[in-house]
Amino acid sequence: MNKEIDLVSLPKKSFWKLSIPIIAFCIFDAIYGIVDMLWVSKIGVEAFYAIGVSIPITSLIFSFGDSIGQGTNSMMSRFLGTGDYESSYNTLIHGMIISNIIWVLLVICLLFAEGILYTLDAGDSYALIFDYLVPMVVFAYIFMLNNLFSETYQAEGNSHTPTILIIASNILNMVLDPIFIFDLNLGIKGAAYASVLSSLITFSILLYFYTHGKTKVPLSLKYFKFRSYILVEIFKVAIPNFLDDAIWSFSMSFINVILIGTMGAIGPILYSVSNKIRSLLNAPIKGYGRGLMSVTGHLFGAERFDKLEEMYNYVLKIAVFTAFVIVIVFFFIRNYAFAFFSITDMDNAIFWIAAAAIVINTILPFSMISAKMLDGFGKSLYSLLFTVIKVVIEIVLIYIITQFITDGSSVLIGIVISEICSSIIYYKFLRYLFNHFDEEYELKYTVRAFTIKRKEKIEKLKEKSEEWREEKREELKELKEKREERKEELEEWKEEKREERKEKLEELKEKREHRKEEKKKKIN
Repeated sequence: MNKEIDLVSLPKKSFWKLSIPIIAFCIFDAIYGIVDMLWVSKIGVEAFYAIGVSIPITSLIFSFGDSIGQGTNSMMSRFLGTGDYESSYNTLIHGMIISNIIWVLLVICLLFAEGILYTLDAGDSYALIFDYLVPMVVFAYIFMLNNLFSETYQAEGNSHTPTILIIASNILNMVLDPIFIFDLNLGIKGAAYASVLSSLITFSILLYFYTHGKTKVPLSLKYFKFRSYILVEIFKVAIPNFLDDAIWSFSMSFINVILIGTMGAIGPILYSVSNKIRSLLNAPIKGYGRGLMSVTGHLFGAERFDKLEEMYNYVLKIAVFTAFVIVIVFFFIRNYAFAFFSITDMDNAIFWIAAAAIVINTILPFSMISAKMLDGFGKSLYSLLFTVIKVVIEIVLIYIITQFITDGSSVLIGIVISEICSSIIYYKFLRYLFNHFDEEYELKYTVRAFTIKRKEKIEKLKEKSEEWREEKREELKELKEKREERKEELEEWKEEKREERKEKLEELKEKREHRKEEKKKKIN
């Protein structure tokens, strides 16, 4: 089933073809998150607080599928770029197997989560947090596979199908939220069950498409062959991405603790609302990055290194311009945006949040676009390293500044400075890579490491096989020569023996003749 998948010949066109649907998905996903939080806020302040505290945990759950999906996407894209279609099909199955194992581990972890949550918060909020998390963890498999399939669809150049389905799922979720929360009187559990049901429909359709030949990359066990190097390459992208999200979840939890200490319960609520709005503002940049990642993987697989810097500059300019326009618009409607969540009478805090957003969102493309290009290279470990540096800077600054400023503004200052540092590091590193592509072949080599190693292994085996055959041929030749020599020696020996025998016969004949002569003489 080798349907042609080409993102290499026209990379800019391929980028837009992938990015536009992903942007639409990211926008609707952000809107869904905002509406979901809005409905929960109407239950009460405690429910709103519970959702804010749960966000780092649910983010990790979604991150499992998203990270494995990005690792699988990167692998599939590089295989498809080389024309190795069957290995791409095999990679998809490896991604699904990893997701199954992680889901089982998550459900096991849930058994111990209640005690941990009770230790952190023994009040009413603990029960609400657990009510929301149980359905999200038990049915995490659905969310993980939806994210995985969304990424693998992108690898084959189709971002439209998962985008349409997930947008439809989000719309259905927004409709189901008030029904489950209020009409069925399920409260915060209703928000979780609405998410599960709407995602289950999308999952069923995507799985049907994969198993019934509706995709360019088929999902069939006949293509499965366990390959450890595929797992390694998937994890080389997935683990750094997951750890990146895990670090951010830790950072969010740390910031929540600081905000509770400096601002009270309103602190985490303000922070979680800001993050939801930020996810909407960043949706186009996120879409650009995802589209670029798939195109980058194909370009690397096809060894079109000349196009990589051109695509990076092209996408970065578009992303910076888009981010700046969006954040300026937000600055002028900031109060209306926060009032949507019933947050009023906090004009000063909202002003400084919006002012910080202008700086953060304008420089964010330098880190976000660079990180996704590194994912396309299969070099996500660098992204993880830069994220660790960024979060360490952020946490240290926030902690130090909080000792002197106790109104929560230390969080804004720490985030802004760490974002600036991160963007500079990412941009400088990408420039270093581009400048050294021609000087250091190793940087090219890592792009298709598993494919090249596999080919090299085959070539080495062929060389060894040829050497073995050559040795055997030489041995055979020597044996033949020895046989010929022995044959010649045998012939010589036979000839000598014949000559000796002939001489003996001649001697005997002569003796016989001589006796006859002597006998005749005696008779005479």
